[in-house]
Amino acid sequence: MKRLAVTIAVMTFFASAGLGLAGGATPFSCSMKAVAAAVVIYIVARIAGGIAARIIADAMVQSAQNDAKTKDI
Repeated sequence: MKRLAVTIAVMTFFASAGLGLAGGATPFSCSMKAVAAAVVIYIVARIAGGIAARIIADAMVQSAQNDAKTKDI
């Protein structure tokens, strides 16, 4: 999940910087805003990825437990 979060953050950085430059902002302000956006997106992606992984793992465990119960019957 960390690699995916980094990839998303890097893409966000370049997209934010490009949009800022296209809008006529100075390169320094574009880079600072792009870094801030990338950091926020990285944190959000890590949290969301962790939650998704836990949901999938819990569903797999629950499924295995249900399969074990049906085989016992």
